[in-house]
Amino acid sequence: MNESMEISKEVFKSYDIRGIYPTGVNEELAYRLGRSLVTYLSGELNSFHRLIVGRDMRNSSPHLYEALVNGVTDQGASVLDIGLVSSDMFYYACGQEKLPGANITASHNPPEYNGFKCVIELPRLLSSESGMDEVYELVSNNTFDSAKKKGKITKLDITKGYKDKIRSIVEIEKIRPAKIVVDASNGMGGVAFDIVFENIPVDIVKMYFEPDGNFPNHGGDPLQEKNRIEIQERVVKEKADMGFIFDPDADRFFVIDNAGTFIPGDFITTLLGKYFIRKNNGGAVVYDTRSSWSVRDIVGEAGGKSIEYRVGHSHIKAKMLETGAVFGGEVSGHYYFPDFYYSDSGVLSAL
Repeated sequence: MNESMEISKEVFKSYDIRGIYPTGVNEELAYRLGRSLVTYLSGELNSFHRLIVGRDMRNSSPHLYEALVNGVTDQGASVLDIGLVSSDMFYYACGQEKLPGANITASHNPPEYNGFKCVIELPRLLSSESGMDEVYELVSNNTFDSAKKKGKITKLDITKGYKDKIRSIVEIEKIRPAKIVVDASNGMGGVAFDIVFENIPVDIVKMYFEPDGNFPNHGGDPLQEKNRIEIQERVVKEKADMGFIFDPDADRFFVIDNAGTFIPGDFITTLLGKYFIRKNNGGAVVYDTRSSWSVRDIVGEAGGKSIEYRVGHSHIKAKMLETGAVFGGEVSGHYYFPDFYYSDSGVLSAL
């Protein structure tokens, strides 16, 4: 490793570490990050000694994985390797095992990007409000205590547990037959979707389920109209009831109606909010300030309480915890579930 390399502060964002590979995000950063996370978490958590590590399908992810786990194990902690996963599969592993973790992904960014989403202790993620500056200082200084013993790497299969957890939150028996076009954007959403939707009574028309770090068919951000034109046309052509589209790490979820119209995220917040209000016989729904009055009005009509709050997952989750909310949603396509560690999940939203 290049001990003299300077690491740019610009790749340390509000909620993740992200930049172009290999100029901004590279193996040197990944190795130092591994050592830094162990050092930081050892001071934050009692008896810390293991870290969950996952990765997405980007071409640079295997290289960053090798460097990251070398850093973690050189610093004396062990790794539970969950392999190729969506972000919500990663959150499941951290929540189920009650462990911190790092997932190698750049979400919806173009293929030349990569990065890291890090969990401290769910629902607390590494962010500008929680540990990001401290971890950057450790990475930048690149001075670490020597570990007494090198950590180990163990494979962890989370497939069945993830499927059971997601399906336990929804009344599966009430799902009616439907025809749905699903666009996985050549990301990890196709993997997660196939796991969860096994034997669900719906007719699925699959688009771009093959994980491919080159994103050969369209860009990864469904909020950009050009990236969803094809599924909007396909829903109409197939005479489908609706369409679902995920971003590449599948933490965000978007819906097309049967006329091929894109449905904004505040309306999905309203629909899902109504579901969880009914399921819980009342409750609060937290939504972000960009939303229309549809959330306020319809959640109220359904017998729930709507709480408008600041944009950003850390703010929405904190308000959900404070108020005991049954659901939270953002216009950006992030939807948060108390029974899923207050984390966002595209596939749970779809189900």
